[in-house]
Amino acid sequence: MALNILFAFLGGILLNLMPCVLPVLSIKILHVLEGGQKRSHGIVYLFGILVSFWLLFGLLAVLRAQGHALGWGFQLQSPVFLAFTSIAFLILSLNLFGVFEWGYWVQRVAGSQATSPGVGQAFFSGVLAVFVASPCSAPFMGPAIAFALAEGPLAGFVIFTALGLGLAFPFLVVSLVPGSVRFLPRPGTWMIRLKQFLGLCMVAAVFWIIWIFSGASDRTSLAWLFVALWFAGGAAFFYGIATGNRLRIVALLLLIASGFVAFQYSIPRSNVEISYGAWLPYDARSLEAARLRGPVFVDFTADWCLSCKVNERVALDKREVMDAFKSKRVALFRADWTVESPEITNALAAFDRNSVPLYVFYPGPGKEPRVLPQILTPSIVLDELKEIKID
Repeated sequence: MALNILFAFLGGILLNLMPCVLPVLSIKILHVLEGGQKRSHGIVYLFGILVSFWLLFGLLAVLRAQGHALGWGFQLQSPVFLAFTSIAFLILSLNLFGVFEWGYWVQRVAGSQATSPGVGQAFFSGVLAVFVASPCSAPFMGPAIAFALAEGPLAGFVIFTALGLGLAFPFLVVSLVPGSVRFLPRPGTWMIRLKQFLGLCMVAAVFWIIWIFSGASDRTSLAWLFVALWFAGGAAFFYGIATGNRLRIVALLLLIASGFVAFQYSIPRSNVEISYGAWLPYDARSLEAARLRGPVFVDFTADWCLSCKVNERVALDKREVMDAFKSKRVALFRADWTVESPEITNALAAFDRNSVPLYVFYPGPGKEPRVLPQILTPSIVLDELKEIKID
C-alpha cells in the first residue's frame, strides 16, 4: 500500500511534465513571477485538484460497480468527451497565443465575489489541471491506479488523493515557500515566448485528440468536429476583440453552437441503407444496426472457397430464395474473406470457426443467432425463413 501511494505521488508530479498539463503549471508559475499570486492560492489550487480527482474516482467507481470494465483514461473511449476536450484544448491554446484573456469572469464562475481576487481562478486552475491531465499518463501511475481499482473504495480514495497531491506539489512549493521564487528566472519578454511555445504544445494535443476521435467515430462526425472547433475559435476571437456586450454575446452564441455541434454529431449515426434482396458488404457496426431493425443473414465466404461459390450458386442466389429474403425483409451481409480481414476473422472466431463457409441467421432483435449447415440447399434456407412474420 505504501509503495503504491509513493508511486501515485511520483506519477502525479511527473504528470506536470506531460504536454497537456505543462502549460497550466507554467502559467501558474508565471503568475507568481508577476506577483499576482498569494500563498493561499496554492492551497486553493490543491483543493481544486483534489475535488476533481475525488469526483473522477467516484464516477469511475460507480461505473465499475455497474459492470463496466473501465480504467484510467476511460473517458477517451467516449467520442463526446474527445470532442469537448479538443474544443477546450483549442481554446486554451488560443489563450496562450494571446487571442483573448480570461478576465475576471473565471472568478465569477469558479469562485465567489466575496473571495480575494484570484482565489476562484486558482480553484478553477486546479480543476482545469485535472481535466487536461485526464488524457495523459505518466510513469509510476499504472501500477498505482491498477492497485486502487483492485483493492476497493478506500484504497482508491487514498491513491487518487496521493495522485492529486503529486500533481499540485510543484506549484505548492513555489507558492508556499518564499525563498523558492529566487531560483526562478526574472520576469521578461521570455515569458511571452514561453506562453506561445506552450500554446504550440496545446495545439499538438488538439491534433492528438482529433486523431483519437477519428478512430472512435466516422468521417461525418469528424467533419462536424472541425465545424465545432471553428465555432470555438470564432468565439475566442470575438471575445478577444470585444469592447462591449454585443461582441461578447456573439462569442457566447458561437461557444454554445460549438458545444451543441460537438454533442449532437460526435456519436456516429448508423447511415446503413438496408436494401432488402441485395447483398451488403460486411461491417460489424452495420450488422448490429440491422439486427435492431429485423432479421439478418450473413454469408461468410471467399473467392478461393469452392464450396462457398457452389452454395451461393445453387442456394443463396436462387431467385426464389432472394425473393423470400426480400419479402421477409431480411438484411443480407456478405463477409468476403478473400483478403485477410481482422474484423471477419474475429467474427468467425465468435462462432468457434476459423474457416469458411459459415452461414449465420439472426431471426430478429433479442433472438439468438442460428448457424446453418455448410452444405446449403434452397429448402434449408427457406425453412429458416418460414417462422418470420411480417407485420
